Amino acid sequence: MKCIDEVPAAELKGKRVLVRAGLDLPLNADGEVADVFRLQKALSTLQYLKDAGARIIIICKIGRDPQESNAPVAEAMKTRFPVFFVPDITGATAREAIATMKDGQSILLENLQQDPREIAGDDSFARELASLAELYVNDGFPSAHRTSASMVGIPKFLPSYAGIQFRDEIKQLSLALHPPRPALAIIGGAKFETKDPIIRSFLSLYDHVFVVGAIANDVLKAKGFPVGRSRVSEHAP
Repeated sequence: MKCIDEVPAAELKGKRVLVRAGLDLPLNADGEVADVFRLQKALSTLQYLKDAGARIIIICKIGRDPQESNAPVAEAMKTRFPVFFVPDITGATAREAIATMKDGQSILLENLQQDPREIAGDDSFARELASLAELYVNDGFPSAHRTSASMVGIPKFLPSYAGIQFRDEIKQLSLALHPPRPALAIIGGAKFETKDPIIRSFLSLYDHVFVVGAIANDVLKAKGFPVGRSRVSEHAP
């Protein structure tokens, strides 16, 4: 897949571009964004499209509760990138907002998972999302392993490109698969079931593999050590 920055800016001007961003930002107890790291990483693609004069339609998910809103994400974005929040996904409100956009403007739509068809990978939802735009950019690397409609469905209906962050993540991971020896890998995270295949593959690539974070608790528990109230994965060994 070509990266969006390989498309000349002149070809993007005035185009409606649907960007699947990785803006699943953590929220604090007050419902405000607690960490903007993922937001900062997303800006390279968004800024490229803005400078090219594209009309940017940003879609993403947030949290695990389908009823959570992208409103806090929009508030955090506004301090770094001009965006208008639309509390709708593919309905009349979203379509009206898109119809009034000008070149270089951006809108953020509501949490994709408020529509159950997103998680189900339903092509009817993917088709509705695709109908909002003329081009699709996947910059949601943290969710790239999922079979959700916004990930695997939209490319069936629109010309598709990788985002700049997505391209850079692939490049760096490719380097990690061929490390100079001796090599040390440090792997963290919260869900053992998603990290287990990585850990197993790295055992043959690296001289030492360190497991840290919440998944380290899974290893300690599997070895019979008490972990108290520390977080462990639901499917820990």
